[in-house]
Amino acid sequence: VFLNQYLLDLLLLRGKLMEHNNSIDVSKKKAKVYLFGSIHYKLNTNPNYTMDHIIELINAIAPDIIAIEIVKEHMGLKKEKLYQLYPPEFPEVMSIFESTKIILPFNWIPQEQKENRQTFLNERKKVTSELHLMKRKRGETQFLDLLNKSLDTITSYGTVDDVNSLTWDQLVYLKRQFELSIIEGTKFKEKFLYYSGYLNPVRISAINNNIKSIIDENKDKKIVILTGAMHRWHIVPFIKKNIPHIDFQSVSTKNLIDNS
Repeated sequence: VFLNQYLLDLLLLRGKLMEHNNSIDVSKKKAKVYLFGSIHYKLNTNPNYTMDHIIELINAIAPDIIAIEIVKEHMGLKKEKLYQLYPPEFPEVMSIFESTKIILPFNWIPQEQKENRQTFLNERKKVTSELHLMKRKRGETQFLDLLNKSLDTITSYGTVDDVNSLTWDQLVYLKRQFELSIIEGTKFKEKFLYYSGYLNPVRISAINNNIKSIIDENKDKKIVILTGAMHRWHIVPFIKKNIPHIDFQSVSTKNLIDNS
């Protein structure tokens, strides 16, 4: 009886040790996620934030995976075509890192934009102009112009850290809230949100969920998310709220590198 109890105790102890080891293994499988927003075509004109800065950051972090703002259907296109369809940083990152890193897409765009990009973007400009006419009627020009000027100054002259900052996120949030307040209750609302690059609710949901899928499927990996800076306002809080059990960095490139 004593021997049987001794063996039983050993088995129970072994089970507890296995549970402990498994819990350690699970804790080790913690994704490290680094998000930084890009300034798209202003990478070519802003001396303080260029394509070289993005490449240096990625090299410093040394991720396993780079998630970029390209739609899945376009991943197989030739680089020349991707440069026509997207801001330069996304095809450039693909070209430089595809032989050494896993490149994954997370973008979503309306079918209309996929089929005729330029027509869609021209319509977006027209819709933006209509918004400006609406705000003039309501005497709200100064405030929105100040927000747009502040954001434009940061993208034109700011550093990587200026763009990836709480100040930037707050300015974009204010712009978003103000634009929504202008169109609320109008027939123009649905059209504006559809053509908006950063306020389309369907696009926002799809991008957020695509990023979540990438992180959930790569729990033990180091992941860089490269996106347009105007999307930080919804991606950062979404990750913090819905994917809490990861190491996540989104502000200050010094922290990104120091904690990599």
